[in-house]
Amino acid sequence: MHTKNSTYYNLHQFKIFFADFKGDILVAQAAIFFTAGFEANAATIAFILYELAMQPHLQTRLREEVLDAMDKNEGTLTYDGVRDMEYLHMVVSEVVRKYPPMPILDRVPNRDYVIPGTNITIEKGTAVYVPLLGLHMDPAVYPGPEHFDPERFSEKNRTTRHPFMYLPFGEGPKNCIGT
Repeated sequence: MHTKNSTYYNLHQFKIFFADFKGDILVAQAAIFFTAGFEANAATIAFILYELAMQPHLQTRLREEVLDAMDKNEGTLTYDGVRDMEYLHMVVSEVVRKYPPMPILDRVPNRDYVIPGTNITIEKGTAVYVPLLGLHMDPAVYPGPEHFDPERFSEKNRTTRHPFMYLPFGEGPKNCIGT
């Protein structure tokens, strides 16, 4: 017997779901992923350039990090080199905090949920909207939230706040597929 938790059942459900996933539908899905990824990346790069132009000392620091990474690899910028650039990641994180790619996260619970420490119940099927700017611009979490400050995302500073106060791409199994 195949239960809902069995591998066979899950593979069978997967096959049923994707049985008609071909032709124009498949091309349309690929186009959506490409377009959505392109727009978010282009906007993020534009905001990085703007913020660095407004604070040249930050631009100088990032440029030095890039040049150092290239010097370590004979003048070439590599995947590993980019991955290891701590300040670059801090700059990108601060940009998507200040200018999140999506204005809200939306979720629909599949069962009733009682918010811990309250008597408030979110009923199954109720749309829940989380305004990202409400989280990302909260002065209690990010002092001077309008000011662009990549140091908010240093290793030390990241650990001082709740991880769910920074959600530019969502969190958990429903987060952005591109992250």
